[in-house]
Amino acid sequence: KLVVVALPAGSYNVSVAEEEAKKRWAASATWSNATSVATLALSGTKAYSLTFDQGSWLSIFKLQPAASGNYSFFTEHLPSEFEKGFHFMKDENGTDVEVHQEESHVSHSGGEQGGHDHADHGDGHSKDEHAGHNHYTYDAGGHAHAWEWAGIFALDAGETYTWSAARGATGAYAAAGMKLVVVALPAGSYDVHAAEEEAEKGWAAPTTWNNATSGATLALSGAKAYSLTFDQESWVSLFKLQPAVSGSYAFFTEHLPSEFENGFHYLKDEHGHDVEVARAPATTTGAPTSLAQRADSPIYLAAMLALLVGNIR
Repeated sequence: KLVVVALPAGSYNVSVAEEEAKKRWAASATWSNATSVATLALSGTKAYSLTFDQGSWLSIFKLQPAASGNYSFFTEHLPSEFEKGFHFMKDENGTDVEVHQEESHVSHSGGEQGGHDHADHGDGHSKDEHAGHNHYTYDAGGHAHAWEWAGIFALDAGETYTWSAARGATGAYAAAGMKLVVVALPAGSYDVHAAEEEAEKGWAAPTTWNNATSGATLALSGAKAYSLTFDQESWVSLFKLQPAVSGSYAFFTEHLPSEFENGFHYLKDEHGHDVEVARAPATTTGAPTSLAQRADSPIYLAAMLALLVGNIR
């Protein structure tokens, strides 16, 4: 639960808002329900009951204040309990929004919460978690394609995966959106080339593109073509993937997925574990074959679980 109270101009005293917060907290009828990706309007006093997305490793709630000024936040739990890798509140460019005054009625093992001294996320990007990971590539055979990158992932039916795109260090997305074609491969297949013809058909027909915005669920079966639009009011955009059957899926993307990474891997399962590009069984010489296309395509591996509350201008 979350209560937000707009403070008088120039006020930084959280105690001023406590009486109003107590009134709203005690009145169950005042709570507005909100699910991940919802926009929460801030003016006067607002009471929200947030439900986290159990089908994703990350839940996002966008905050839109009616006027510039100071806002006092009262939360049911310590926000730091939901951090791992980056700060719980960011503006739309991905910059951490720091607290002016803070108090806690619960002992926290990490000590005082002031000063944003949370070791789990450091500078908010946790870049070190990418260190030491393999960058898989394979020979595309010299053929030119409409897509910039392709790779195979082994996905399980019943699991919801999250494809993410984050703004870079400059505060901008590498592109406003991205086209994505996903082709289900035959059972036991790890051959991305086998799906290229189907991908080319989908890429060439503009009527096949399904538009998707952040928070959308993309059903994966057969061959699917999606045109992803990234959320310009948030520092990260999330797209949930739901495979119809367990197996290998070939992904063809307009841009390198790594262009949209900023501290965490672009594909995760619902528990926050990285989903790596699949590898074929060992060859007769014992050398495994990697299945990511594009010689300069890094596939980063990281692991985080967090709650993001962002977009305060």
